[in-house]
Formats: sequence, structure tokens, C-alpha cells
Amino acid sequence: MKKTITVLFITLLVMIVSSCSCTKKSYNSNTVDNKAVNTIETIIAKNYFFKNDVSTPENKEEFIIKTQEEFDRYFSPAAFMGKDGEVTKIDFNKQVALCVVLGETPIDKRLGFVDVKPNKDNGITYTYSLTIGKKMDYTIRPCLIVLIDKKLSEKGVEFHRLFVR
Repeated sequence: MKKTITVLFITLLVMIVSSCSCTKKSYNSNTVDNKAVNTIETIIAKNYFFKNDVSTPENKEEFIIKTQEEFDRYFSPAAFMGKDGEVTKIDFNKQVALCVVLGETPIDKRLGFVDVKPNKDNGITYTYSLTIGKKMDYTIRPCLIVLIDKKLSEKGVEFHRLFVR
């Protein structure tokens, strides 16, 4: 009986230690036309808000920003004190911003990054999620900004929305 308990304890300990040592890689392997491709490296821009005195370019929810001047026209920093309070620095000489901005709403809508990967048209596909929650007592303007290498956007970007319940 004592040996059985010892074996179970050791097995449980090994499972716990091995689950803690797993790391998530920054690239996922996917396929396009049966060829292995990697997810493109991205940075999620944090602590910016969409200005409430402007409309999105061409009144679209999904758009690409290529210059600092254009970015400043639509977004303002929302820095705060404490851990992770600084805004993400953007270098528009090397990066572009893939933006998703929804209209003002009293419904809890959350945008989430899924991935950016090459597509069969030699461009890239940016996939994001939209989770719709309950009605709130105030309004929000959900936005998500993802930064990628400027060269990758030259052949076109296709936006793809996944609805999550």
C-alpha cells in the first residue's frame, strides 16, 4: 500500500513539474496550399484609445495606418502608472498598424488577436476575434492595434473576423 501511494505521488509530481515547464512559441505552424508556413511576428499595441472626435478612415472598421501623422489623427496615448502602463512604441519607418475600431456601443464587445499569417495571394491574413457580452450602463469604443513589419503589408492585408460567444 505504501509503495502504491509513493508511485502515485511521484507520478503526480512529474505531471505537475512537466506542465509548468511548457513554453508557448511565438510562431505557429500552419498550411497554405499544402505548404508549411509560419505565423508572422506581431506586436499588440497597448494603451491607445481611438479619438472620439474623428471617424475611422472611409468609415471602415478595419484599416491600415502607415505613418505617425495618420496614427496621431485617430489615436491618442492612454498611459497610466504602474506595471504595463506605458504605451507601445511604434516605428512607422519599419512597421504598419493593422487597426480594428468598432463603433461606440453600450454592449460589452471585446476584440482579441488570433494571428497574422501569409495567404495564398502572397499577401497576409489578419485574424481577430470579437466576443459580444452583455449590455452595460456606459458606452465603449473597442479597438485593437497590431503592428507588423512594413514590408509584409505591401502585397495586401485581408482582415478576417471570428465571432466568439
